[in-house]
Amino acid sequence: MERLSKDTPNFIWKGENALIDHRCMILDELEEISPSPRIEVTSLLGRNGDYHEWYGDYDSFDLRIPEITIPYKNIEKVKRWLTGKGKLITHNNPDKYLEAHCNMNTPLSFKNEMGHFYKFELSFRCQPFRRKVGEEPKLLRTGSNIIHDHGTEIAHPYFELDSAGGVVRITIKDRSIELIDTAVGLCTIDTQLGNCIQNGKRIRSKGDWPLIYPGDNTILVEGNIQKATVLLRSVWI
Repeated sequence: MERLSKDTPNFIWKGENALIDHRCMILDELEEISPSPRIEVTSLLGRNGDYHEWYGDYDSFDLRIPEITIPYKNIEKVKRWLTGKGKLITHNNPDKYLEAHCNMNTPLSFKNEMGHFYKFELSFRCQPFRRKVGEEPKLLRTGSNIIHDHGTEIAHPYFELDSAGGVVRITIKDRSIELIDTAVGLCTIDTQLGNCIQNGKRIRSKGDWPLIYPGDNTILVEGNIQKATVLLRSVWI
């Protein structure tokens, strides 16, 4: 996959480079958008003003690309490419991706310009968080581990543990998850989906799903573990 230049408006969608693979010429700079906090505003009788409540979540947003041109002969290939959902990387943030749907709510309209090229608009409906491209898991040892998260928001990590059997526990701050009775072999803990898996089956657990916070995190690993890793799944707004 070819790299993006910060000086040239461009994007990668489903692993394909708009400029290099499809000769898409983007005439205007792409917008840099931050998601809006999803705040519930309530007016209460007997109370002046409004009551604002926020649970730390954000709204999805639309990233519009108002003017793109492509060679006349590329039209069918581009139509097949610009569909569905996938990972979107823009030249503004070449090391991060957005989970997005392409042109989710509006039809894609192509305008024939004198039989030489097509001009069209495009929009992506994006999930609020950006994530690291090609993030690598970090090695954990039994005991205390200090791991730095460069993200800007709370993340839901993914753990892989090579257990020698018995009770296994992962703790970050005041949140701890305990695998009650593991067998010998690989266990996974997905704090985003809320499940613990070994040998293709869910295993019993108790506690709270650990979270990763921006900055330094102390991850405590307890149990008879041969090897452990964590994928932070860091997020940015």
